[in-house]
Amino acid sequence: MRWLAIATVGVLLAFLFTLADTMAQDMSPLPSKPTVDLPVGQGRLLRFNEPVESVLIADTTIADLQVVSPGMVYVFGLKPGLTNLIAITADERVEATAQFRVTPD
Repeated sequence: MRWLAIATVGVLLAFLFTLADTMAQDMSPLPSKPTVDLPVGQGRLLRFNEPVESVLIADTTIADLQVVSPGMVYVFGLKPGLTNLIAITADERVEATAQFRVTPD
């Protein structure tokens, strides 16, 4: 069920894939496949270059995501560990990837 919710959320995403602090300040481009340190209980805002069909997180017990607006998702740390995020376009191209290292707060 969670997989379906995450895939459905992906339809709403667009724009430049970006990393920002939890207050959406100082957004900067996120290079392909970076490792983002994310403390438990904190999060980061992400945006995409173009519309994507699906946004997937490999291990939703480590990190999860929530839609903030049609072009933005909020990824937040749940427990320490390593997981990755993949965004896929409607024509099945990988639009963006990122690795999240969730650390104890």
